[in-house]
Amino acid sequence: MTFGPDGGLVVGAPDGSAPAGADAAASAPGNAAGTLHGWVNRTPDVLPTSWPSARIQPAVVYDRSFKRVVVYGGYASEQPVQDTWQWDGTTGLWTQVPVAPPSMFDMFGATWDDADESVMIFGGETFPGAAPSNELWSYARKWNAVTSCVPGAPWPPAQLNALLAYDAARARLVLVGSGTWEWDVNAHAWSDRSTAVSPANNQGAFAWDERRHVGVFFGDGPWGVTWEWDGVAGTWSQKQSGSASPAPRTLSAAAYDSDTGRVMLFGGRGDIGGAGSNDWANDLWEWDGTSWTLLDSGDAVAPPDVQGHGLTYDSDRHCLVLFGGNTPPPTGDAPLTVLTTPRPHSRVRVSFSALNYPTTREKRPTTVGTGSSTIPLSESPGDA
Repeated sequence: MTFGPDGGLVVGAPDGSAPAGADAAASAPGNAAGTLHGWVNRTPDVLPTSWPSARIQPAVVYDRSFKRVVVYGGYASEQPVQDTWQWDGTTGLWTQVPVAPPSMFDMFGATWDDADESVMIFGGETFPGAAPSNELWSYARKWNAVTSCVPGAPWPPAQLNALLAYDAARARLVLVGSGTWEWDVNAHAWSDRSTAVSPANNQGAFAWDERRHVGVFFGDGPWGVTWEWDGVAGTWSQKQSGSASPAPRTLSAAAYDSDTGRVMLFGGRGDIGGAGSNDWANDLWEWDGTSWTLLDSGDAVAPPDVQGHGLTYDSDRHCLVLFGGNTPPPTGDAPLTVLTTPRPHSRVRVSFSALNYPTTREKRPTTVGTGSSTIPLSESPGDA
């Protein structure tokens, strides 16, 4: 294996030959010729002082401006958390950012907004009160509530488990939940784009395909159907279901891999084993606009079966980052957190990132609104 200057794994040595061990890896069960598979755990055996608590359903978004993964909120040890963290994929270090939090703490839609260079979240569960929210917030070194610039303009209803993605070509946030809504980043106004034919968001997964300019949704009853949203035409179209798709599931996570031009789907819980089972999953799938391909069915070095996790793509280090979620009993109705890196597959240069959290009995105590340690904002890392 050959590592690039930014720590990403390079498929193929600089002279064009296959890296050492590539043949053996490619011949391993489940690996196509020329493909390298394998998750790498980025969590140290002994956790440093600055490390976020384990949690489920946090916001996990890659900040393209500061080149860090941003994690906000979630539910930890049956308590809401409203802390904000940044993860540096080069050093593997976490920094807690001491900023005032949004009003909601989990079950929100989250995405990166290229136009405003901000992390955006919508909806979710408020604290205190645990009521559904319809607030829109942005994060660019601090959290700010976002309001419409158009008096009397429509606004999406309060909701839990909304899904959010960003259409850069039209500068729109696309919200999937109680109908389909779009936020015009320039006009600062929502428009209701709901249609009669659309998926039912039963805790599905949603990501924006930047190559094909469509939103890709996986879910719908019985949570095993693929849909695409065309924002120009204002239409949803069902693409694929059945045995060629991932098994029906909820609380999975999706992210767009900008190096391969594919939407990636990982984990979740549902009819994974068939016959009405209610299993957790740790399989990894790729959507190319026509069909799903199973890249990894989960093995001894993969993250555990998980639901309620976050997934994002680090476009500077060319890797997926997986964080959060919980695992099956007995280890896990209490939250377990995961991140991983790097993991290449069949393109020229691609890797996958994640970090792994301690088990339930190893978790440190958490308190509402704070993490285990705080680092002043002035010490927060800048560009890599």
